[in-house]
Amino acid sequence: SKPLVRVPQNGAIVVVAKCPIPGKSKTRLIPLLGEDGTVELARSMLSDVLLTLDGCPALENVHKILLYAPGNDTGLTIMKGIVNQLHLSLVKESSHHNKGPFSSSARTGDKLGWDLLPMLEGDLKASDLGSKLEDALVKARKIMDTNQSRVGG
Repeated sequence: SKPLVRVPQNGAIVVVAKCPIPGKSKTRLIPLLGEDGTVELARSMLSDVLLTLDGCPALENVHKILLYAPGNDTGLTIMKGIVNQLHLSLVKESSHHNKGPFSSSARTGDKLGWDLLPMLEGDLKASDLGSKLEDALVKARKIMDTNQSRVGG
């Protein structure tokens, strides 16, 4: 196995995603696809985005963050399962959030891995979505600042 090598990062990209959950994913398509079908569609769509970003050579030095909802243990379990199934890199557990998102402050192989960052709990359709995204931005910047200090940036 290759040793972990820390490198300076060139910015960040954040993917905001709802976890594929029966009865909660692509609900307008349930009459056509059923609950299981909509979960599979949502999982496939998210997988396509994650694999495309992860495989893009121009993004190798860009920090990748998956902001997920619901931001609870169920959400973390679902998103870890998807990322692991896709064989994407999650290097270690992070202390950036008290719910324990997974962080990739080091490199594995030729590219940076992924951070899983939980979104604040609550209704995503509610008017407080802006405050949830703002909270996520603050947390993402904290992760970036922490990682930059580790690499001497």
